[in-house]
Amino acid sequence: MRWTAAVALAAGVLAGCGVGTGSSPPAKTRPATTRTATPTVPAVPTTTTVVPTTTTPTTTTPVIGSGGCSLTDPGFHAGGPLDCVRRGVDVHLVHEHDILSVKSVLARLLAVNQTTEITGKTRSFSAKGTFVRVTLAITNPTGKTYPIRPGQTALIIGNRQFDEVVPLEDGQDGRSLLDRGGPKHPLAPGGSVTGEAVYDVPLGLAAAKVPKGAWVAIAGFGNARNIDHRRLIGAIALGA
Repeated sequence: MRWTAAVALAAGVLAGCGVGTGSSPPAKTRPATTRTATPTVPAVPTTTTVVPTTTTPTTTTPVIGSGGCSLTDPGFHAGGPLDCVRRGVDVHLVHEHDILSVKSVLARLLAVNQTTEITGKTRSFSAKGTFVRVTLAITNPTGKTYPIRPGQTALIIGNRQFDEVVPLEDGQDGRSLLDRGGPKHPLAPGGSVTGEAVYDVPLGLAAAKVPKGAWVAIAGFGNARNIDHRRLIGAIALGA
């Protein structure tokens, strides 16, 4: 929210007057005394306005930021899961060989691969950097039927977040989670789907098969809330 304070300044203009001359000899007169009144300029008070700073959490699907949920956390590095907060959203992060289990989604990491080109059903897609393909098994643990949503996952590498390449996944890549579990094939309660999510990552960040410090965020089904009433999503590390 932006506040704009405008201050109007007024300037006063002073005008002088002249005395004319005649052709006849001047009469003896007493010298005139001219008094010039000095106007009083009122002081303009200066007011300092303090604009309050308001922080508004950003909510997307999923909502991920760059600090706090780090694979270098001592507890996580020792082998345990990590519970952290990202921009007002609770994140439960597990290791690559563990099963992610939160009340809105179950997930397991199966594979991570890279390629610069993917052939879709009707055309090919070339990456600006490289495509990181994350294969996941996802289960709907809720009591309602839900489809996989576009952008239900996101890839985090250090301070960067990469969204799914939805034009590729939606109707082109038959191996994608969105194609296999989307609106045409929603997951019933307890239903599962195995497929991949694809992200376009700059070459410098994806030099290795598994980008260092990378993890995938997975939003659940429905509007899951934690006990603190914040939204809750899951996450799986892709490696050390």
